[in-house]
Amino acid sequence: MDATSICVAVLRDAMPDGVAVSSEIPTERPARQVSVSRVGGGETQFLDRPRMRLVCWGTSDAEAYSIAMTAVHALADAARTHPLLSDSTLDVMSRDEWAGDGTARYSATVNMTINK
Repeated sequence: MDATSICVAVLRDAMPDGVAVSSEIPTERPARQVSVSRVGGGETQFLDRPRMRLVCWGTSDAEAYSIAMTAVHALADAARTHPLLSDSTLDVMSRDEWAGDGTARYSATVNMTINK
């Protein structure tokens, strides 16, 4: 199971109803969504240390921020019980003011450790 799959699975279980989670942005993007992508990191024979970006949309800035924080906390909580994920730490949280369609969007970057 790769880092993106782990994030998507954890976040799908953690997000409230009405918040879509995917590694892709559909053409008809829902009003509330978390998009997951790997944006860096490294790995060894035994550990994968991905840097993951979570782009979180909402119907308002407050909602987008809340979705982003829910995602960050869900991954940190999962690191305590998940059989492969052993750490997830927030690195950067920012409001994305350049959303092309004017929607509310926050971006969170987390550093993770996954046991192979």
